[in-house]
Amino acid sequence: MNALNSHGQVINREQKLRGPVENEHQKASAENKHSHDGELIRLAEIAEQELRHREIRSRHLPQELIGDASWGMLLDLFASEQRGRTRSEADLCSSSLISPTTAMRWLLALEQAGFLRREKSLTDPTHRYVSLTEKGQDSVSSILGSHL
Repeated sequence: MNALNSHGQVINREQKLRGPVENEHQKASAENKHSHDGELIRLAEIAEQELRHREIRSRHLPQELIGDASWGMLLDLFASEQRGRTRSEADLCSSSLISPTTAMRWLLALEQAGFLRREKSLTDPTHRYVSLTEKGQDSVSSILGSHL
């Protein structure tokens, strides 16, 4: 059997027996759940956005170059070049967060795909500098533009 509480809301017999203290606790718990649900929904939206960005990257980069390491290198080069900084192979290898050998393989793959070029230093033949090609610049710009 239902009854009305002091706020004029309909409550059932079980709620009436528990009393207002437990009902307030349940209300706070429900509010926290809604807050947590809202956060989870926002995280799901971010995940969906990341999936869309990955799909957009796949339109501009070959499948084998979509991984985090190669994308990170392209982002590093793009940002550096926009700031007027040059990057060496050693710089990219250390900032890529993967082993130097693996990083060098990614650099070679990106070069062979036409996204970057490697040039020997004029002052130190053991150093090579890396820069984006026009294709690399255009691809990264298009991908990043999709975030706007």
